[in-house]
Amino acid sequence: MEKAVLVEKFEIKKTLPCFATSGYIRFTAKADKELSEVIPVIFLKFPPGKKNYLIADNILVLRVFNRTVTFFPSGKIAVTNTRDMEEAKEVLQKIRRIINEAYGDYLKHGKPSRKEIEAGMKLDWMDIYDCLPKNELWKMWVSSVLSLLNKPASRRNTAREV
Repeated sequence: MEKAVLVEKFEIKKTLPCFATSGYIRFTAKADKELSEVIPVIFLKFPPGKKNYLIADNILVLRVFNRTVTFFPSGKIAVTNTRDMEEAKEVLQKIRRIINEAYGDYLKHGKPSRKEIEAGMKLDWMDIYDCLPKNELWKMWVSSVLSLLNKPASRRNTAREV
């Protein structure tokens, strides 16, 4: 079966120095199609903490690929923290895959309802945590993670005391 394709190419419109990383760039690009129908689908594909969706404006901000990527309904994409134009083209190919996968889901399942989108906006890490089984293996894993998280802090405290 042939994969659905919404966006075939991007045109990089503007590059500016990046605020976050000295020597890097931020850029805007324009997709060859509008993204208004797939932005809510993309929103639902990413976990809490990695996304911010402005439902009234249909604008999505993702934290992916060690950068911030903003999707606008017009097809405009804004990307930060990029090394150079070569990396910008690589990142745009990854973004293109995200968009086209979402487009395939959109064709298969339709546009998400407002109720689904609002539920996705309310979802946070604690909701996910509450759904996980709390058996003995889980308790061992949690204690291991917590001990690892505490080690760097205890090393810092020891170093300050010396």
